[in-house]
Amino acid sequence: MTTSEYTFDQTPRNATGTKKRLDGQGDAWANQHRASLPKDYYFQDVDAMFGAVVFGKNTGEKLFLEYVPDGYKNRTKKIRSFAVVAIFDRKVTREAAFSNYNTISCALYLWLCRTLGESQPQKPRFFYVIGSQEPPWTMIEINITTGEEIGQETKLERVDWKIVWETLGLTSLRNELACFVQR
Repeated sequence: MTTSEYTFDQTPRNATGTKKRLDGQGDAWANQHRASLPKDYYFQDVDAMFGAVVFGKNTGEKLFLEYVPDGYKNRTKKIRSFAVVAIFDRKVTREAAFSNYNTISCALYLWLCRTLGESQPQKPRFFYVIGSQEPPWTMIEINITTGEEIGQETKLERVDWKIVWETLGLTSLRNELACFVQR
């Protein structure tokens, strides 16, 4: 079947219109993102690849990248433009996130934010997400230039994620970046 013959409307979707995970698995925090935010809040699990390449092991389902593609009209093209909104690293405890053992991976993710940000008008943001497979989760933003914590810790439990994304400024950043890549 060629790309032009494939019908995108047959992809199974959840109540928000987001594509369902076909394997029925996934990190609980990422699944909540998928279930709670609109379908145009694109999200990619990237740590399995990073873990294998950088750390020599599969660290799957703990590192996520939220991004904006260049528009639905280009959905069948392989060469496209993207902008990254934020990178999220989920750790089970605050101690795990801020341990010396985690310094190299944090440095890599902050570098990625700075590097990816060179090609877009606003740099991506970086957050630790602290918690396990059940809420609550605590989001802690890290300044991508200094490596210091910034802002208030944000708790996610049984809340409206759209409001959290708006409060953190991720919705406005996503909207700005969408305008940039879709021009």
